[in-house]
Amino acid sequence: MNRLTLLAVSFISCTLFAQNRTPIKERVSVQSDSAKVSQIVDGEWVCVGLKKDYAIQHDHDLKFEGKPSYRFELRKQDNTLSPDFVTQKIRIL
Repeated sequence: MNRLTLLAVSFISCTLFAQNRTPIKERVSVQSDSAKVSQIVDGEWVCVGLKKDYAIQHDHDLKFEGKPSYRFELRKQDNTLSPDFVTQKIRIL
């Protein structure tokens, strides 16, 4: 398979996967004392940060124990973190 074909297949795969995500739109203010019941995602956690559709999503193509996984995205123009924090590596378990 040549590079052009591989690139085309990769692009098509990414496009197909991008269509099977559901935005999680609820957000909790970090200044609040507690979250409302309606803001608790999947009965376990709450979202903070930008209310952009792409920021936090359920990814229905990438399952974990049969359930959709979570996809987090921060785009360059969304960056509200200090430069020191952004350059740190984050380890995901």
